[in-house]
Amino acid sequence: MAKLADVFSEKERTNWLKSWLAIDIAKSGLQHLVKTEAQNFHSSIYTSIFSMQTPLVCCSTANLLTCPTPKVCKIWRKTCSMHDPASNYTRPCPVNICDKVMGQIANNHRYRGPSWKCTSAQRWASHPWEIAKCYFPEDGYDKQMSFEDTDFNGIISFLLNFKPFDQRFSFSIKQKPTDPACLLTKARDICKAVRHTSVCKVTDIDLNDYFTTLTDLLGDPTSLAHDSSAQDAVIKLQQLKQDTFKITTAEMCNGLKEAQQILQKVEHTAEEAIDEIKKYILTCTDDIKSQTGICKEEILYSRDQCKTEIVTQTVSCKKILDSHTTTCKNEIEKKTNTCKNEFDDHIIKCKSEFDNNAAKYKEELKEASENVLHFITVDEYNPCNYELAREGKYIILFYTFRWFLEKYERNKTGILLI
Repeated sequence: MAKLADVFSEKERTNWLKSWLAIDIAKSGLQHLVKTEAQNFHSSIYTSIFSMQTPLVCCSTANLLTCPTPKVCKIWRKTCSMHDPASNYTRPCPVNICDKVMGQIANNHRYRGPSWKCTSAQRWASHPWEIAKCYFPEDGYDKQMSFEDTDFNGIISFLLNFKPFDQRFSFSIKQKPTDPACLLTKARDICKAVRHTSVCKVTDIDLNDYFTTLTDLLGDPTSLAHDSSAQDAVIKLQQLKQDTFKITTAEMCNGLKEAQQILQKVEHTAEEAIDEIKKYILTCTDDIKSQTGICKEEILYSRDQCKTEIVTQTVSCKKILDSHTTTCKNEIEKKTNTCKNEFDDHIIKCKSEFDNNAAKYKEELKEASENVLHFITVDEYNPCNYELAREGKYIILFYTFRWFLEKYERNKTGILLI
């Protein structure tokens, strides 16, 4: 038999290995309870749905989920990681069976958030563990096909999330945020602490707490205290704690192998995450370049369109302006010709009236002159005749002045004053 102290020279590293072995022992103690509940739940679902009929395999998990489903669907460039290609599109179950099974799974989840990524609906009818996986953590359990393939963290998650386990423990699994952690939560925290330590060391105090928590869990009086597998595990935990546990080299190798696999799984998950981030960055970079090119082309196209539109509008406006200018020019010329004709007609009319009045005044002036001369020649020394002659002279001057005044006014305004 090999001794654990022979593996590491540091006690805290030996404690870390003991912690892994304690977790593995506790898992074996939960095997009967967990497998029985998974089988019973599977049987109850299909018995109630089929009523002794043979189950049919008809739908994939993607067919049953709407898109997008939170924490499942990843949409990129209008493509869903879950629902593409078309065979995975959401659709009702043709025989109305898978939808009912899915509803039962969701109703029995404590937080109504089953891990749909971990399960395959096509295996629900024939594999009870495939339904149990709906209550596991969201990532890393899609390929675990049995209890033996599943790690302690997955088993504890099943116990925490599956509501029927409320009847199998003396303590309350569903707790408020302010309540102390239950034994299942403490057991899960042990697994996380041992798995995620960077130095692979556990102190004596922490190790004793681990043994106490796991022993109390397996000794719960409601169900596990009466379970032979659980009680065998309790005995092994006591022996491991007291360094009297007889472990074979093969068992030690299995424990180390499991610890190594967990570490490799964590490392692999980190590498996958890094690779995925790198791919995403490259995809985003390519997409940005592509969109930049598209935007540049659209900008250039819009610029050319605007330029063409400006030229078109300029030509159109020029044509409209030229047409309007021509119309105005023609209208001005038309009005000018009309005014010129009217002005010429008025000039002719005024000239005619002037000539008529001039002849009239000329005759009147001639007649007046003759009368004046007649008075003057009759009796030059007659005072009366002298006065008449003087008045006639004034009359001649008056008409002569009027005639020249009217001629002046006609030449200035083109209007004859009568």
